[in-house]
Amino acid sequence: MAPIKVGIVGYGFATKCFHLPYILPNPELEVYAFLQRAAAPTPGSNEQTPRWGHCTVDFPQAKHYRTADEFFADEQIELVIVLTSRAHGEFAERALRAGKHVVVEKPFVETSAEADRLIALAKEKGRILTVFQNRRFDSDFRTLHHLVSQGALGDVLEAELHYDYPEPSWIAGWTQKEYIAGEGMTFGLGTHTLDQALYLFGRPASVTAFLRSNRGVDSEIDDTFTIILQYSGKQKNLLVTVKTAIVTHMKDQLKYFVRGTQGTYLKVRVQLISPWEPY
Repeated sequence: MAPIKVGIVGYGFATKCFHLPYILPNPELEVYAFLQRAAAPTPGSNEQTPRWGHCTVDFPQAKHYRTADEFFADEQIELVIVLTSRAHGEFAERALRAGKHVVVEKPFVETSAEADRLIALAKEKGRILTVFQNRRFDSDFRTLHHLVSQGALGDVLEAELHYDYPEPSWIAGWTQKEYIAGEGMTFGLGTHTLDQALYLFGRPASVTAFLRSNRGVDSEIDDTFTIILQYSGKQKNLLVTVKTAIVTHMKDQLKYFVRGTQGTYLKVRVQLISPWEPY
């Protein structure tokens, strides 16, 4: 069977760090095309190349498109992976309407209404639409998932999922006061830990969120959050807390603290790793 021809939208850090290392070793996938708006560098010139390089240099055999119209018109592309920093919904919709399957980097989109619309469109077109959640594959989370799914902890009564990061450098430019959909730590890191909570325990009966700005700036864009998930039915005694804090003076940052009727899982992050680094 011929490999699936993959078209990638964007050629930045996520492409090179989180996706290509998993696509390239897979014989069932072929890196076929890129949508990168920067022109290919001219050999021997002194022109500045993009920060993360250029697809024509790293993948000279792949097709390079500079416009979305040309990229999505290529009928050979079977699977589109959307790896832009913003406009996920726009590119996902164009891919679906062009008859492509779609993988979108997290966070999926900025509103639930847009998510519902894209899911409905994927069903209408008979195409797969999914979100890449790489933190499901962290070894410590896989261990926790195995313990919970096998009932090793008994009935889980409390779970804390942390992604704490003291004084993160990447929020230095978060100076705007007014909230912007898609900005802030809940979208940035909460999309990892909330996904893990849903993957472990399913959909909650209620969600309560506390969003704060603790970076010394009067802003509606959060850098710290606590989200409480409450459940019902057979899980009525389960309380899940999802947290990110930037003021956290600890040698080893807490990651998972899960207590059940037959056991406890406690995990700390000994080495502080940037969210943009793979474990």
